[in-house]
Amino acid sequence: GIGNVTYIPKDGGMEDVLAFDTGPGNVLIDRAICKYSGGKMKYDEGGAVSGRYAVSKPLLEWLLTEPYMTVKPPKTTGRERYNEAFFDKIVKKAEELGVGDGELVSTVTAYTAETIAYSINTYLPKKPDRLIVGGGGSYNQTLMGHLRRLLIETEVRQ
Repeated sequence: GIGNVTYIPKDGGMEDVLAFDTGPGNVLIDRAICKYSGGKMKYDEGGAVSGRYAVSKPLLEWLLTEPYMTVKPPKTTGRERYNEAFFDKIVKKAEELGVGDGELVSTVTAYTAETIAYSINTYLPKKPDRLIVGGGGSYNQTLMGHLRRLLIETEVRQ
């Protein structure tokens, strides 16, 4: 449920490897899809739901103020941060902004990609030639599309 990156430089040694958590992985997407489906869906299969709805720019901008992203590595996080209470704050803000459940799924998917791309662009010593995405998020084509758009100089693949 948590996003992380391991940077392995092409001609580097073990001392050049860098690894840290980027922020939420699927944890917020899974909570949003559960809310969207009334508990019938546990994850956004293939990114089908997030791909059907618009991203709420005001909600995304608000999410991007969450401070973990700007903490410099080494850093780690988990469900102690990205938990039910955190998600409830997102839902409250979405309601204030008039964001529907489908847009919520789409927006937290975009947010997840933004946290990964920000971490790669900001904290790695060099932009990677290739990003290999693993875990359940690699099957979410909407998430993968966001990553490809945000990391245009990097080959993004499963």
